[in-house]
Formats: sequence, structure tokens, C-alpha cells
Amino acid sequence: MSGRKAKLSVPSRFTINCIGDIHANGLALLEGQNDVLFDVDRVKTLDTAALQVLVALRTALQEDGRNVIWSAPSPEFMRAVELSGLQCALGIAGS
Repeated sequence: MSGRKAKLSVPSRFTINCIGDIHANGLALLEGQNDVLFDVDRVKTLDTAALQVLVALRTALQEDGRNVIWSAPSPEFMRAVELSGLQCALGIAGS
């Protein structure tokens, strides 16, 4: 892939109530050709539905041969990922 990256900004409160918007934005990114930067540095709250959307988007991007880059994950985001055991599925190293 080229050095250009598309960006998916994740809200500070990423729960089932707003996954529709992130999912739609993620699907739009699947139409492109760039690697994708997941901007999760502001995340304070997220639930399992939100994590499922991120796993699905990352999987689809990888199957398309693209990379996902995590932008300075917040401590709250990392804690949720670690508690859920999804480090491998999301491609994020634990602390």
C-alpha cells in the first residue's frame, strides 16, 4: 500500500448507541485503497458491541491486504481490549 492513510475517528463514548456511524464510516473506508489509521486516543468508554465492530473492520481491511494502525490508544481503550482478550484479534500488543 502507499504511504497514504485513511482515518477512522472513534468517539470518546463508543457504545452500541453509536456503532452505526462508525460501522458506516468503516464500510466507506473499505471502498478505498489506503491503509487505515484508527484514531482511538480519545476513547473513555466502549462496550463489547463497539469492540466487535472494530474487530470486523480490522479483519475486512486485512483480508483486503491493508494495514490498520492504532493511534495512541487511550488507557481506557487498552484496558477494555485487555479485559476482553481481543489483543490478537485487534492486532494490539498488551501492556
